[in-house]
Amino acid sequence: MPRNPQELMTDARKGKFSCVVVWKFDRFGRSLRHLLSALDEFKQLKIDFISATEGIDTTTPGGELAFQIFGAMAQWERTLISERVKNGLREAVRKGTKLGRKPVKRLTAAEIEKVRAARLKGMTLSQISKQMGATMWTVYQASLS
Repeated sequence: MPRNPQELMTDARKGKFSCVVVWKFDRFGRSLRHLLSALDEFKQLKIDFISATEGIDTTTPGGELAFQIFGAMAQWERTLISERVKNGLREAVRKGTKLGRKPVKRLTAAEIEKVRAARLKGMTLSQISKQMGATMWTVYQASLS
């Protein structure tokens, strides 16, 4: 018997069962999107899905209707979230906020030599990166070259 949703889906793809019964929808899926994705896959695999306490059984017309309504609501929710994110980004740009990561500082040849000297003196990458105003990764790469 599968112990988690991943194992359940693996067994479903192998055709080990023809029906899934859960106590409640929220006990099966991490989110509405995950639940709908799994239900859609069960439908493609011809596996019935039944929620015992919520009275939804995808083998009945009413259960199929509920599934379709859940799907429509999830799509609507995704669209709303997308609109909000796009509107928020537009507003941030309108207010002058720069989007994206800050440019990575490139070290000059002289700075690379300073990094190497500092490492030889026993300074940590963290100390050097703070002193140089560069990321630890940049300092690490400089200490190797």
